Amino acid sequence: MGGGWTQQPLPSASQSAASHSIGETVTLEKNGGTAHSSLNRLELAAYQDNSTILGEALEGAESRLASPADSIHSLPEQGCLDCVTAPTNWIYWKSTSVSGAWLPGSGNQMGTADVRISGKILFSKFEGAFITPRYQAYLLNGPAQTDVPGALHYAYVNFGSYFPLSDRWLGMVSVAPGVASDFHTGSSKQIRITGVGMLIFRQTEDRHWSIGVTYLDRDDVALLPLFGVSWSPNERTRVELVFPRPRFKYQLSKSGDCEKWGYLGAEFGGGSWAINRANGTDDVVTIREYRLLGGVEHKLPQERSWFWETGIVLGRSLEYSSGIGNYNPATALLLNAGFTY
Repeated sequence: MGGGWTQQPLPSASQSAASHSIGETVTLEKNGGTAHSSLNRLELAAYQDNSTILGEALEGAESRLASPADSIHSLPEQGCLDCVTAPTNWIYWKSTSVSGAWLPGSGNQMGTADVRISGKILFSKFEGAFITPRYQAYLLNGPAQTDVPGALHYAYVNFGSYFPLSDRWLGMVSVAPGVASDFHTGSSKQIRITGVGMLIFRQTEDRHWSIGVTYLDRDDVALLPLFGVSWSPNERTRVELVFPRPRFKYQLSKSGDCEKWGYLGAEFGGGSWAINRANGTDDVVTIREYRLLGGVEHKLPQERSWFWETGIVLGRSLEYSSGIGNYNPATALLLNAGFTY
């Protein structure tokens, strides 16, 4: 059944090329079931990053723009005499992702273990809309010289939507209210609201420009601009020069529906958490770091995937709103892995 937005009455099959609608079609062949979406014909390799809201926005935009130019406004295929339309649930759980990162450390060398679990909820009749619940536990080993809690928690629900503006322009907006704290403070500063507003321009089928803003709601950096270009010189290479999350991706192999992608990238990590200090006072701790990463992702049938990556974490800092106990951890190696099913 057709779903999504329509800017004019549904035209006939001969008029479909000039239509202005966005939708997803699910058809059931007589000899078996086949599901397809006009807006998700190709998904390039992705990796989990600390700037999760921004990462979700960019990955979703690329998956929608990776198909031919008229797919943003394509209609369900017409004239299928040998198939019947199958109803779909209006809301469904699309995928679950689990991942974890580890930075070694002990004593005054701060180490961390970062565990994340998230899901994605989609809507059959509003194909551009999505909901992403996510929980992250940030476990710290050291430093002994300051009283940062041993566990920091971040839980949020991201509400967002993509919407076509024209044949070449796609808009996107998302808002993610959440809680970031040690779960031992009653401070109102544990409430954090992040979000992304973005416009994507499809110059050609393989070159897309992005401009927008990312609201991080952090004590050190509240707002970051978002701008850059993504293009594919060939079908096996993807270059994304998008600040603040650049990446280079290359398809290492492909066999049927199984693909292996290698990638290099950089990201801005960390966050702000409301905490209760050892003396009983409330404070806010902000961890900042810059990550240079390389890894491999395996994409499997039925939208399953798994990845591993390693890299260097630079420019690390741990700062309090009170200014008491600030600390600059040393550069560290990173190991990260996860899967989606």
